[in-house]
Amino acid sequence: MKIKYILWIFVVIGMIGWQSCSDDSETLTPSDMEEWKPVLASGNNVYDEKIEDF
Repeated sequence: MKIKYILWIFVVIGMIGWQSCSDDSETLTPSDMEEWKPVLASGNNVYDEKIEDF
């Protein structure tokens, strides 16, 4: 029972290590889309701007 538990631990660690060592050398580039801005349905209250800033 203990050997089976240890074997599963090694399998999980091996899978994580195998996935983290990929050969993807592509760099990420930002998209040209506008940033999404939330629209609050409450109206023109003073605290709406503070909520949007969060």
